[in-house]
Amino acid sequence: MGIDIELTGRLKPKLKPKKAIEAIVQWFTNADDIRLAGPVASGEDEHGVAIIQVPLFPNCDPLSIQEDPRGITLSARTSQVGPGYHEFICDVARRMGKQLEITWCNPLDIEGNEIAGDDTGFFESGDRVALERAMLRWLSVTCNSCIAQVGQHGSETLEFKLCMG
Repeated sequence: MGIDIELTGRLKPKLKPKKAIEAIVQWFTNADDIRLAGPVASGEDEHGVAIIQVPLFPNCDPLSIQEDPRGITLSARTSQVGPGYHEFICDVARRMGKQLEITWCNPLDIEGNEIAGDDTGFFESGDRVALERAMLRWLSVTCNSCIAQVGQHGSETLEFKLCMG
């Protein structure tokens, strides 16, 4: 488990989700101040849902944007890189929302209740200290889990891989 951000984007009334996805691809393609780590991949999943994958950092899961019953959904795992990347994703979402008239809100759970879309609360609060604390808590739990695994095996050699995502 890592630290994620997932936001639901409500679109202006006449803009359909597939058209919004196309506009977002163009937005990233034309953004002079966003350096992509590779090409933007767009297409549809096995259910015909439009989806794009935007690589914003090398060797990191891409930012994903797809059609959603309420408009579109933006999601990213940010713990792979850290608080600066998380802040960057939030900034990209805000700028994109402003320029493409997308209103970001929290996603809904299966019962239709709104749930926190940002594991750190940063998107809503803008509190960088709280963001860093959330990342440090996650890293602490991850490291303590690794230490516990090593402790259970005593002096025998133990190999394991740590996934930061």
